[in-house]
Amino acid sequence: MSTLESLQKSPPKFVEQVFLRVYQTRLDEPSQDFVDMIAEQLQEDEQNTRSIINEVLKLISVCVYDDYDEEKLQKKHGDVIAAVITKHINRWREQAVDTQVSLPQLIDSKWRIDIKSASHVSTRMAAPTVNVQLLVQNPSLKKGVLGSSNAVNFELNVETLETMLNGMIKIKDQLSSIK
Repeated sequence: MSTLESLQKSPPKFVEQVFLRVYQTRLDEPSQDFVDMIAEQLQEDEQNTRSIINEVLKLISVCVYDDYDEEKLQKKHGDVIAAVITKHINRWREQAVDTQVSLPQLIDSKWRIDIKSASHVSTRMAAPTVNVQLLVQNPSLKKGVLGSSNAVNFELNVETLETMLNGMIKIKDQLSSIK
């Protein structure tokens, strides 16, 4: 039996209410009241109800971000679920773009120049290197909670540093031309 089968047999207004509420709370855990309301309506236990909520969230995510085909959706999940998703898919996609997760953000950077005084390869001795530490903040996974931050450390020799700086200059020039 499909996880969403009991939901497919429910009244359309109830199915729409479940899908809307799951989408609205997609970044948080569903409230116990919401889980209890669904469990009572579907006459399911809490574990099955949470599975249904997770499946609804996965289905919404697939339709919003990856592959939405109304015909396939009707065949696999029935007319009621397909109609609800079709009715709300455009608004969900717009909202998804507005709340799109970003890449980690740079908070701080530190650097220092080192001269290697010992190495098993003689050509590396007395060669300057730059040690860089970037402090980055990861995107938040939950609404209202800051993402974790971590340090990224790397070492550059002179040639690699020049390549990186040339790339940064090109980026700066392109950004300047956009304004």
